[in-house]
Amino acid sequence: MADRAPVRERTRAKHATVHALLAAGHSKRSIARPLGMGLSTVRRFAHAAEPEQLFAGQWQSRPTKLDAFKSYLDQR
Repeated sequence: MADRAPVRERTRAKHATVHALLAAGHSKRSIARPLGMGLSTVRRFAHAAEPEQLFAGQWQSRPTKLDAFKSYLDQR
């Protein structure tokens, strides 16, 4: 999980930047250009009231081929 921490921190920082620029009166398109983000990404960041809402659905456990063997592997 340690390797995901920088991604989360960058996301939180970009979320704060997007909201600060929106509060300053910038348009979403003018925010996207200097940050190197797409317009749809800026919209997603602007729509999220808190950065944690951007993490919903990400980094959650997906079914794997090992799921059937997890109980056995946990016992070892």
